[in-house]
Amino acid sequence: MQKLSNPAIICSTLYASSTLNKYFPMIRQSRLREGLHTLGVFDQVQLFPSVFFGVFCEATQPLKAEMLGQLFTINFSEQEEKLNKETPVVTFWRHLLLECEVGRSSISLQDILHFATGADKLPAAGLSPPPSISFLHHPASSQVSCTT
Repeated sequence: MQKLSNPAIICSTLYASSTLNKYFPMIRQSRLREGLHTLGVFDQVQLFPSVFFGVFCEATQPLKAEMLGQLFTINFSEQEEKLNKETPVVTFWRHLLLECEVGRSSISLQDILHFATGADKLPAAGLSPPPSISFLHHPASSQVSCTT
């Protein structure tokens, strides 16, 4: 093992490190291109770049209540009695999202997204499986609980 007190070793190590950092993105691009070529995706990306833009590029639009609301699949009950209890909960959910969007809540839309999905922002390719809201009905009570 060599000592790092030798200036020549330090300089050569720093040079090798900076050279790798300079060319590493090109290596990653090359491997990505090879992987996309495997299934013929690379050619399709070159032919139709606007179609693939949303998949490969980050969305720049801010998170909106409507976007977050549409992200969740709401699993309503089929029984009318249960459905009547669930509808006000969904109304409250949508109202909460709007309050978060305009800043009238102590939490943000990003906080809700992070809590429900673990993601800090929406991935360009979306979430799979999409998050859902389901209702739990307590048999001995008139209360309704929700789960994400």
